[in-house]
Amino acid sequence: GNDGDAWLADSEAADAQKDIAELRSALERVAALRDAHGVDAQLGEYEACDKASLARRLLDRVEAVNDVASHVEEHVRPVCREHDVDADDILTAYISARAEKHT
Repeated sequence: GNDGDAWLADSEAADAQKDIAELRSALERVAALRDAHGVDAQLGEYEACDKASLARRLLDRVEAVNDVASHVEEHVRPVCREHDVDADDILTAYISARAEKHT
């Protein structure tokens, strides 16, 4: 009877609250990427992308060799930490790919 209906309503409300919390968290991450790291990503793009690609995008922005170290420490490593991506793996793969382009 009504107990089942109340449980279902409570369950649906809990699911909705979880969805809202996940959406809020994703929006906060998108805003942090924009504000702290200058990555202009839309929510859908952020949710769909491979998080390692965010780090590669940050590396692509570095124009001067002298800026690489500070850019990695200020932007790449924090974004990798926030998204459980191994920064050293990203850096190794990125450098290898760049070296291949120039050989």
